[in-house]
Amino acid sequence: MATASRMQVLQMAGRKVIIDQLTASPVFLGSFLMFTQLMDGHGLAGCQLKLERDWWTMVKGGWSCWVIGHLVSFSVVPVHWRVLYINIVSIGFGTFMSKMMV
Repeated sequence: MATASRMQVLQMAGRKVIIDQLTASPVFLGSFLMFTQLMDGHGLAGCQLKLERDWWTMVKGGWSCWVIGHLVSFSVVPVHWRVLYINIVSIGFGTFMSKMMV
């Protein structure tokens, strides 16, 4: 049974990270900002202002955290430890998102 080389593993991890960070991440962060503004009673005008002010900063923060986090997850962390690892990284990123909401 052939195993993948280290370069093949990193290439596959890179593809997964690029797809995630260019599609899901910006949409999720925009939805998060809009939902929190609506729940705080700021209406659509508050959503638009929050998106204009903070969305790009959050996306860049997500990229700086999750690109490295997912590359490590997909290429180094054994499958049975990935959920725990991602949850630990999520604590740090969740803290960043909470600070952005102040």
